[in-house]
Amino acid sequence: MRAHSFVKVGEETYDRGAMPSQRIRKVAIVGGGPAGSALATYLAREGLDVALLTRGKRPPIIVGESLVPAIVPYLRKLGVEEEVASYSRFKGGATFIFSLNDGMSFKFHEVPSARTSYSYNVPRDRFDDTLLQAAIRAGAQQIEHSVGLESSDGQTLRLDEASLAAVRPVLGGEPDWIVDATGRSRLVARFLDLPTIEGERKDAALHAHMEGVPMETEGNVHTDRLEHGWSWRIPLRDRVSVGLVVGAEFLRRFGNSAEEQFDRFLEQDGVTREWSK
Repeated sequence: MRAHSFVKVGEETYDRGAMPSQRIRKVAIVGGGPAGSALATYLAREGLDVALLTRGKRPPIIVGESLVPAIVPYLRKLGVEEEVASYSRFKGGATFIFSLNDGMSFKFHEVPSARTSYSYNVPRDRFDDTLLQAAIRAGAQQIEHSVGLESSDGQTLRLDEASLAAVRPVLGGEPDWIVDATGRSRLVARFLDLPTIEGERKDAALHAHMEGVPMETEGNVHTDRLEHGWSWRIPLRDRVSVGLVVGAEFLRRFGNSAEEQFDRFLEQDGVTREWSK
């Protein structure tokens, strides 16, 4: 009797032995960020043909530098935790500052239900490249191409001719699946004009790397309540990532450019002024 193993794709569960040949063989993943690269690795390991379509080098400073502990098991599955740890800052907990005289900190190992007791603060350019290279080692093939979509009925999607021309040499034909891993770019949602739900807040996020910013607890990600809005302080190996999340209308009084608004806000807010001197 032949033993069976199964794999879940979406809401369906397929026989692992039958699924690749009878269901899905060729996959085009649009977006080479962590989600796209991780998926490419998993699918390539299953023997699928994977084209990972990217749009060139990503900027070095991207939101998402402080990883939650729940991500660590995935780093292990991808086989990259040791590499990530080599250039990242060990993250043992979190600190919340409510005012200049009030705050709290905790360590992840103190949480009773925690399955992972640590994580990492990562430089995103190196982290993203680590995951991309893992996908390539697994057998996925990277294609630098700005993807276009088309549809004849407004519901069924396919790659446009230029994109198909880019993936055919890799996949040997059209993909069976197209995966949108473009994140906030929302490639498929924008193409299909899918409605979005937006909250009432219209905050803006300004983000930069700084030196000499003090930390209450070394290694912890810090969240500060400001006079207007809130901020993050994420300690990296040789600098601190500082982000300001403030109402867009309020920020405009600090200047016309993002750089002016960031610098002037730091100087004038009572909380940030203390640790950005």
